[in-house]
Amino acid sequence: MRLGITVKFVLMYIDARVLYLMGDRNTRRNKIQIMVAILKTCMDGANKTKVVYQSNLNFRTVNPYLERLIERELISVEQGKLILYRTTDRGEEVLRDFEKVYDALGEMG
Repeated sequence: MRLGITVKFVLMYIDARVLYLMGDRNTRRNKIQIMVAILKTCMDGANKTKVVYQSNLNFRTVNPYLERLIERELISVEQGKLILYRTTDRGEEVLRDFEKVYDALGEMG
């Protein structure tokens, strides 16, 4: 399963990188890039407002991403005075794997 996630990250990154190198700077982010932004935002805990603004989303579009990340146990939900989303150990591992791929492929272009 982990290998499948890493391969998917690589392929989606390559697609985005090729479009960028071809000069299409108005390209929308893909789902993986959005989920990576959310994982980074939730590293130290974040409420939904922080996730929305730091990940450059809106309140309508953030929900499916949060649900998917929670389902895959990449972020956890902490109930309290505020609801906080926090990147799990597994989420941090996936984020590190993505960063390794990004760094390796970034050197190519």
